[in-house]
Amino acid sequence: MSLNLPIGTAPKSRGKIGAIIGQGCLFLFALPFAGFGLFALASAPGKFRNGEHDAGMLVLFGLIFCAIGFGLMIAAVFAGRWLKKRSQLQAQHPGEPWRWREDWASGLIQSTDQATVIGAWIFALFWNGVSSFIFFVVPKELAKGNKGVLIALIFPVIGVALLVWAVRATIRWRKFGQSVFKMISVPGVIGGGLAGGIQIPHKLHASEGVRVRLVCLQRVTTGSGKNRSTTENVLWEDEKVITKDPVSDPRHTVVPVFFQIPPGWPATDSEGNQTIVWRLEAKAKVPGVDYSAQFEVPVFVTEKSRTSAEPLPDLTQQFQAPAASWQPPPSRIRVTNTPTGGVEIYFPPARNAGTVFFLTVFLIIWSGSIWFMIYQKAPVLFPIVFGFFEAIILFVWFSMVCKSTRVTADASTLTLTHHWLGFGTPRRWPASEVAGIELSIGMRSGSTAYYDLQVQPRAGAKQNAGGAIPDKRHAEWLAQKLRAALKTS
Repeated sequence: MSLNLPIGTAPKSRGKIGAIIGQGCLFLFALPFAGFGLFALASAPGKFRNGEHDAGMLVLFGLIFCAIGFGLMIAAVFAGRWLKKRSQLQAQHPGEPWRWREDWASGLIQSTDQATVIGAWIFALFWNGVSSFIFFVVPKELAKGNKGVLIALIFPVIGVALLVWAVRATIRWRKFGQSVFKMISVPGVIGGGLAGGIQIPHKLHASEGVRVRLVCLQRVTTGSGKNRSTTENVLWEDEKVITKDPVSDPRHTVVPVFFQIPPGWPATDSEGNQTIVWRLEAKAKVPGVDYSAQFEVPVFVTEKSRTSAEPLPDLTQQFQAPAASWQPPPSRIRVTNTPTGGVEIYFPPARNAGTVFFLTVFLIIWSGSIWFMIYQKAPVLFPIVFGFFEAIILFVWFSMVCKSTRVTADASTLTLTHHWLGFGTPRRWPASEVAGIELSIGMRSGSTAYYDLQVQPRAGAKQNAGGAIPDKRHAEWLAQKLRAALKTS
């Protein structure tokens, strides 16, 4: 694989006109929230004097909407200052985009935890403020005999879940403080590496170590306005488990970081509807709320980039768990040895319980929405369109819950069987006809990639040999088990 980007490739800067338009749009978006909030607060005293029961709720609405509206206006002001400063840095360093952000240029990158806490509370309060109208509407509709309105109670339930998310993010922030990733050299190099240390102002007591992951994400934004949505696709990732702290300090933890980045992957790009983000993640299971931190890191093609994938020295090797001691994470995937000296891997149905649970809840909500449309005699086009997507969701759910896979391999044969509700027909290949066992990214959930094992015959198309594995290292371990049984490289 060769480099496909020239040195100095970077996003083009946004002009002053674009910045002014962006600020103006944000102000216009904020005005209705601020206006409604002020109107609600101004109307509340009169309702209190008249003894109306909804006066207190009106004050709550006013405070929430004022906070959102004026908060967005303040954000627009600071965004304008940030864009002006960035334009100056772009003019000073036109061929070095990693110097366009102060944290990147200094090599001291703070985690996004604080922004996550603020965003979680803003979104949770906004959602609960808007959905609280339901408590006025539902009783009136029930009094009219409209029981279908009960489906609207799903919005306050989601609001409670959002509040729990915000509280947990706050607890994590207060417990671990602000983590900082200190880079050894700036930037991270495609065809080179990313190295440094994560500094945590808290001593982690992680018996299983700290899982450090570097991932390249493609963010795709579609639509506009209310229909605007953003999805993340994992292009590449690597992960290591750090079990030793190189610094003996009872008050702090340092997690050493090194990742070799193969040539050919895209550089950081923050402009347009398709952006590239390189994210460093660290997670550890500790008593109470688990540790978690994310850092957006600069990764570019530079004069240090190489076209070969020859391994670089890993300075963090001594702090990692020995390869021989690694054990697969808890999983319902079963691996057993066969009497012929081979291996059998069984992928049972519904093996990712959390994913199945959330998909089931989503399916119930989606089905309830269709029922509500039919009950309210909505135009027939709406149930048809929603029903089409319901069929897709139902097929995915059925595949996850009712499909299992069994793959058996030894020095003579590889046998693959997909079972649907217990029924399936095995496919067999002589070991000599199997070119290899490969990994591919299948299902995605946010920034989490689920890996599939694939059999590559010497003749014919690749065949899925089990998947939905959320841990890349586990997937590689399973693939190596099959390769060893087949006596292939």
